[in-house]
Amino acid sequence: VFRASLKDYLGAAVSPADLNRCWAHSIACAEIAKILASGLNFPPDIALAAGLLHDLGRFGLAMAEPGKHRQLVNGEGYVDVLDTERALFGIDHTEAGRILADRFQFPEEFRVIAGRHHDHIRSDEPDMLSVVSVACSVASAVGFSVIPPSLPRTLDDVIRDAPLPMRGRISPDVEGWTTALLNALGSS
Repeated sequence: VFRASLKDYLGAAVSPADLNRCWAHSIACAEIAKILASGLNFPPDIALAAGLLHDLGRFGLAMAEPGKHRQLVNGEGYVDVLDTERALFGIDHTEAGRILADRFQFPEEFRVIAGRHHDHIRSDEPDMLSVVSVACSVASAVGFSVIPPSLPRTLDDVIRDAPLPMRGRISPDVEGWTTALLNALGSS
């Protein structure tokens, strides 16, 4: 339902290839968040929804400025995504996500996740923000990024930097993640 709504909402503003990259990242993040959450006694359905919606601001930027969004996602080489978004749009997708989540009156937890999922996690006390943040990093590390980051992180980097209670929940098997996530995408 979310994908169909996005496709209808964005219409011709976003190319199918760009929409598919954004969608693949959101699905990957959602699936990984669900797995992490279930091992931490957080509601997996909430983690799945939060993972789907974490990049809400990215879709908002694409709708508001489709030409600039195409320039961003089709740029060459590695970029600092947030800095590049601020240079192109005057705002990054996390700030835009928080604004949209406020406007749509999402629960506060979803507002925080949309606005802070790229923040550095400083605690070993997991919460839903850290679950989605780590899930977003895992998705990117195993090949489901929207835009190649300026400092690519390996899956081992992500595991090392994750809150301690999550480390054992993140398999270091990149190929296993890729297969599982491709299967999840095939069913979405």
